[in-house]
Amino acid sequence: MKKEILAIAAAATLALTLSGCGSSGSSSSTSGDKSVVTDNTKAADVGTFGTPLVAADGSAYTLSPLASFTPKSTLGETDSANQKFETFSITVKNGSKAALDLSGLIVASSTPTGECSDILDGDSNLAGAPFDPIAVGATSTFKWALSCPGAAGDQVDIAVQVGGVNVIAVTGKLV
Repeated sequence: MKKEILAIAAAATLALTLSGCGSSGSSSSTSGDKSVVTDNTKAADVGTFGTPLVAADGSAYTLSPLASFTPKSTLGETDSANQKFETFSITVKNGSKAALDLSGLIVASSTPTGECSDILDGDSNLAGAPFDPIAVGATSTFKWALSCPGAAGDQVDIAVQVGGVNVIAVTGKLV
């Protein structure tokens, strides 16, 4: 039952995130269920940027500290003047007993102002999670970026989800 609820919440978050893609008007925050992002107690490990966090399968996830950036392509731009572009690296060390498939990895994130959106920007080397599974004991690092409503110093909550389950959660501040 708990896994079904998490799967439904993850699907709802993905639908909300994707519904904002390609819009040409100004964005507004939704009043949807943010429990996937804000209820970090459902994650196997909760911490801060720069700290290795261990998922239930034994894999360690580290999100580097946030850094401001400017997207290089128009695909990464937004119409809203109240957006912060944040980038970070995700390092995953596969501590599980099988190859780790991150092709369905989701980063669900929000600020007090609203939901953040992922930025995929090939010109900035932001292509999402690796498609090839990570071998047992191997490590993979990839860049990620967000467009978040708010200002520098606002709280940001991030949940990394694999297979519809929050594996780790991080809380920090926009830069």
